Amino acid sequence: MFFAALRSAFSVWPQATQANSAWLLRFSAAVWQQALHAWLVYADGTARVKVVVASFMRPAAA
Repeated sequence: MFFAALRSAFSVWPQATQANSAWLLRFSAAVWQQALHAWLVYADGTARVKVVVASFMRPAAA
């Protein structure tokens, strides 16, 4: 199996490369959505931490 990979990689007649550039637009849109998602997670996460910390600071019932 190792030799088959090398034989394909160093071929005398290599395969043609992909000429379609549409992946550039899809990639840039995906990166923006991930950044927006990360910001939303951060914004929600900080609000929940404040509520949890406040609940631990209440005086214990005697």
